[in-house]
Order: sequence, then structure tokens, then C-alpha cells
Amino acid sequence: MKKGHLVYSILLLGVLLVSNCSARVTQEATPEPAEAVAIVNGIELTSQDLEREMRHTRAFYLHQYGVDLDEMDPENPDDAATLEQIQTEALDRVIDQELIRQVAEGSFPASQDGQPVVSIDDQEVQSRAEQYEAQAENRESLLLQNGFETYEEFLQFVRGELRVEKLYQLYGQAEQVHARHILVETEEQAQQALSRLEKGEDFAKVAQEVSQDPGSASQGGDLGWFGRGTMVAPFEETCFSLEIGEISPPVETKFGFHLIQVLEKENRPDPAAFQQWFEQIKAQAQIEKIERPAQEEK
Repeated sequence: MKKGHLVYSILLLGVLLVSNCSARVTQEATPEPAEAVAIVNGIELTSQDLEREMRHTRAFYLHQYGVDLDEMDPENPDDAATLEQIQTEALDRVIDQELIRQVAEGSFPASQDGQPVVSIDDQEVQSRAEQYEAQAENRESLLLQNGFETYEEFLQFVRGELRVEKLYQLYGQAEQVHARHILVETEEQAQQALSRLEKGEDFAKVAQEVSQDPGSASQGGDLGWFGRGTMVAPFEETCFSLEIGEISPPVETKFGFHLIQVLEKENRPDPAAFQQWFEQIKAQAQIEKIERPAQEEK
């Protein structure tokens, strides 16, 4: 399943923050006056917000891919297209970060009691920041390697990271099943395997002997935990309709015929559920991107 860009947008620097290898960040020129680049529920985001995210992005590309974005030639059509895409994605992240802040603080959608949806105190932020610092050479290199201009900016990043984690605990949960299956080519083979199970033979033993799923047969057919949207429709529908311990009749999919047994069901962390929740929130928000004149683009 494809994850949305929300989690990436806030946790972009997770890989970098635990790194202590060297990275060069180009010295920035004197910042230009801030101009609006987007408005999120009446809150203006400026070119300074976008440049902050681009600093982090440049550091990320340099460390993760060995690509120095400052060496790309904006006159080269391929480089120009790449830089435009990177900046567009950076702006999307800035918008998402602001929307996450508003949700967490209870300003959008407005909380009924006027209280924050999640609370993050300074001690939580400092504790997480110290964990990152302990994994880096020192504070100076931590800031440099990740494109942070100041320690306060780094702490704001950490606060945003904690917001996402706490919102994920609230809205990133969904029903999942732990299931196993036996896959065979024909319905007749499925009925034969089902007959063995109904006579009391061990499911895992039968799966190891007859299942044609190379990924799970050796594990007794165990597929582990999964949520909705992961498996093909007939398989998924059966899994979520079965009672725990129940064995299905043969279920036909494009892969063949399955016998399915659900071992456990519970609500568990689910990235798809969190992304779906966030997209619903985003659809309710008033978001405006402000186009900058071509001559003002960097």
C-alpha cells in the first residue's frame, strides 16, 4: 500500500537526526522580505516558512541521496522540473504541518470545550530533543546536518513530531486481523484440504503440505496482521466477516482457492487509517496556495 506524504512531511528528518556523518549545508544569503505562499484556515504561511522547509530538504537530499540541490542548474529543463517538484512538495509539507498544528491545538476543527486535542509540554520536547542529541556528535553538528538555523527551530520540529505521534494514537487505529490461509489451484483441492481440517488435522500442518503460497506455506499459512485495503476484495471480505478461530469455506480469488482462518482481531496502529482521517480533515480546511510571479521564483 502506498503511504501518503503526511507522516513523511513531519518526520522527514528522522533518518538524519540519528546520524552523525558529516554533511555540508550551503550558507544562506540574507533572507528576502517574507511573502505569503499559502493560507490555511486564515493563517498565512510565508516564504520564510517555505525556505525553512527547503533548508531541511536540501540537507535531506544531500545526506540521503548524495544530491546537492544547490548545484542543480535552473536553466537546465530537467533540473528545473526537479527543483519545481521538490519545492511544490516542500510547500505541501508546510501546509500539512500547519494543519496538524491547528488540529492538535483544537483550533481546527474547533474543539467543543476549547481545549487542545493533544497536549505537549516543554519537558516532553526537551526529552526527545536530548535523545536526538545523544545520537549525534554534538548539538552543532545535529543542527548543521539537518538544516536547522537555531536550536529553537530544532525544538519546534521536535514538537511537531510529537504532535503527529499523539494524533496518530488517536486517529491512526483501525481493526486488523491476524489470519492464516491455505491456497490451492482448484476448488476440489480446497474441499479436500477442508475435509482434513474438519476431521481435526492441524491447520498449520495441512498448509505446509498443500498450500501453494510460497510466502506463507512454510509458516503454516500465517499471514500476520493486516488491515483493510491490503488484500484482494473477496479475501479481505471473508477475513473481516469470520469469527476468531472459524475456518472459511473455499474462497476464490485471482490467485486460486483459499481456506482462511482468523486467529485474532483487534484495533491496531494503521497508517492507512491515519492518512484517511487526515485527508478528511484536509478536505474540510480552507487552503489557498498563492502563486508567486515567475520572476520572483528562485
